[in-house]
Order: sequence, then C-alpha cells, then structure tokens
Amino acid sequence: MLSQAYRVARMDFDWQSIEPATACGTYNFSRYDTLLSQMQQAGVRPYWIMDYSNACYTPTPGAGCNTTQCINAYGAFAAAAVAHFRGNNVVWETINEVC
Repeated sequence: MLSQAYRVARMDFDWQSIEPATACGTYNFSRYDTLLSQMQQAGVRPYWIMDYSNACYTPTPGAGCNTTQCINAYGAFAAAAVAHFRGNNVVWETINEVC
C-alpha cells in the first residue's frame, strides 16, 4: 500500500484568471472547482493564496492593489471565493507579498 506523500498543497488562487479583464465584475471559479475535486479525491487539502492584482483595477502591471477601488474589488473577490468554496476545508492566505 502506498502512503500519501502530503496532505496539504499550497498554491496560487489567481485573481486575474478568475476575474479576467474581459469580464470585470464576473468570477469564473470553474478551473478551481475541477482542481478542488481532484484534490479531494486524492485526500489533499487546498491551501490557496489569493493573489495578486487584477488588470480590471490596476491597469499598470506591477502597480499593486493600492487604490480604494482595487482594495474594495479584492475584498469582493475574496468574499465571493470564500462563499463559493464554503464547506470544502480550504485554507486561505490573503496577503502573501506586496505586488
């Protein structure tokens, strides 16, 4: 019998891919729904890092999320993600580094 090598996987939860610049204000979690299902089947708990910035709110790459509009949008994104994945034992990291 094989033993499980790890039980938690820490990885990016990419805001830009979930709320793309072509659909600002709309979240598409389908990629992470699939990933979560695969992780659950393998017995691995997700530890997702909400990152980093989003072109909808920071048009200059590398500018970071430093405006009221961006901070509010990040909060809405975080709240939507937590609500969407509630009950799935996800560990969330909301501040990783300054971008």
